[in-house]
Amino acid sequence: MRRLFLPFRAARVERGRRRLVEILRQRFPHGLLHLADWDEEDWRDLGEEMQRGEGRIVIRIRRGLTTDDLLTRLYEGGWVLVLFERAEELEGTVLPPRIPTDDPGLFGVLENLGASAIVSSWVDDLEWTVALEPACRDLCANHDP
Repeated sequence: MRRLFLPFRAARVERGRRRLVEILRQRFPHGLLHLADWDEEDWRDLGEEMQRGEGRIVIRIRRGLTTDDLLTRLYEGGWVLVLFERAEELEGTVLPPRIPTDDPGLFGVLENLGASAIVSSWVDDLEWTVALEPACRDLCANHDP
């Protein structure tokens, strides 16, 4: 598990974060998006609703949605991106109502779901926590931001 603390929305940091999500989405193209605070008008074009309740919605991310389009819509934070390598891996997946933001908790969710990667953005999008399955932890090591 790698913890990223990103206190300001500087251009270099934003490029690095976008690149990180782009690399992960290329390797693991099937994703669910857990939104803690949502407005249906804002999220309808991101994908198909999979779960709803307790002040949250889970969306299956639409194929073809670019990383730039996705992250532009998520600038306020309060979201969790759960990525899978194959479409059948996310079929029937039910995300917990509350996804922990601490390292052990997020890694536990990754293992329980059988996901390949999770990116969690805290409120205001100031800090991200990233969990990768052990076989993929070097995936982003050789990429410049």
